[in-house]
Amino acid sequence: MLAWIVARIGLPALALAALVALYEFPIVGRVAQVERDARSGYVLETRAIAAEAQLAETQRQLAAGRKALAGYAEALANAQRSEQLASDALESEILRHEQTIRGAGRSYPLTDADLEFLRR
Repeated sequence: MLAWIVARIGLPALALAALVALYEFPIVGRVAQVERDARSGYVLETRAIAAEAQLAETQRQLAAGRKALAGYAEALANAQRSEQLASDALESEILRHEQTIRGAGRSYPLTDADLEFLRR
């Protein structure tokens, strides 16, 4: 009876094992190929993501540089404006002082001879 059960179960099990063995080798090969393709795709995707991140960082740095340059340009314009205002104020002060001296009759204008003496 036991031999009959083993024969009845063993034969289908042996046939099933043979079918699995026949179909498993190509499946294992296909799984390995799919795995390789997936890994290579993952590597390409990872490289693409890294390139996008690098591009985003470069664009961020460029924007920050432009912002800093605009700030420096504004500071330079403000400094030049301030310098021009100070220069204008000094010129007006000099003119006012010369008018005050001239009005008091104490004007001492420089002549070409004076300038020549100072150049020596």
